[in-house]
Amino acid sequence: MLETYGLHDSAWLESLYNDRHFWVPAYVRDTFWAGMSTTQRSEGMNAFFDDYVHSRATLKQFVEQYDSFLRRKVENEEIANFNSFNTNIPCISRYHLEKQFQKAYTLAKLKEVQEELRGFLYLTTSLSGCEGSRYTFIVVDEIQVGDDFVKRVTFTVNIEQDPLDVKCSCKLFEFRGILCRHALHILTQIGQYTVLKKYILDRWRKDVKRKYTFVKSSYDTSTNDDAQRYDRIQNSFYELCSNASKAESSCVRLISQIEQLKTQYPSLPDHDTREEVDPDTSTTKTTGRVLSPLVVRSKGRPPSKRKVHPVEKSLKRSSTKRRLHHNETEEASEEASDSGSELSSFSDC
Repeated sequence: MLETYGLHDSAWLESLYNDRHFWVPAYVRDTFWAGMSTTQRSEGMNAFFDDYVHSRATLKQFVEQYDSFLRRKVENEEIANFNSFNTNIPCISRYHLEKQFQKAYTLAKLKEVQEELRGFLYLTTSLSGCEGSRYTFIVVDEIQVGDDFVKRVTFTVNIEQDPLDVKCSCKLFEFRGILCRHALHILTQIGQYTVLKKYILDRWRKDVKRKYTFVKSSYDTSTNDDAQRYDRIQNSFYELCSNASKAESSCVRLISQIEQLKTQYPSLPDHDTREEVDPDTSTTKTTGRVLSPLVVRSKGRPPSKRKVHPVEKSLKRSSTKRRLHHNETEEASEEASDSGSELSSFSDC
């Protein structure tokens, strides 16, 4: 664009081009973005607020609607977690690695993996080179561009067998956190039907307890006993950690004692950790409701005691006279109509 339109004199566009390695997607695919690198407004965070706030919303309305939005987001996440544990999507292939993803991943992430497995139909692979336990494969993928056009793109997959390590030039795993169809297809070709744990990120697992669920929030109105107990324990450990971090010996001793405590409090399922809570020691529940601001007397002369200009007084008197005259006219017309109706009824008699 700089060369076509002769914009080399624009300092801003020239700086963007010089910093292209920091913002162009082709250069940042080595960085993990968790699928949040989109710049489209419909797919960004703005789309989540469309049903809750607008440009003319007040600050009080924004805070209340923001809490409603977060509450709705948490509810949707809880529903998705429940469906992931209680709903089973059938496998579309016979590969054991898909069953491995089925047991570990949530429903949404499993569907993405299955979409990569469906792409096996459009791949053509060939061995490019071999050096010891390191293999290089060339994968040709038929990518659909538009409705009628198919483009053939070549990718390179490098595999190290001892220890097992796979990398593809498309950088899908580094960019989004899931293995691409090229790497999965090569793994099945060399007889590797399982993937290592490092290729199954905890971010996408359905059996991981999210730590942020223990954090207090203004939109959480439920009686979450686990979060309350977690907050009490965290407050007790805060002073202990602050004192032990001042010296290396005390830090090592505290870590060893904590490791011993881990054996006494093993991880248990949620239904086994429920117990009665003493109301005297439990934390007080507070609501995050935002109230209307207090009405206070403003500065200056009250409106009822302000000075009135003589012209304004005369206008008020004239308007009052017109209103009284109008009321008297309406009353007279109503009395005339009533007397006329009485005379007509008398004549009928």
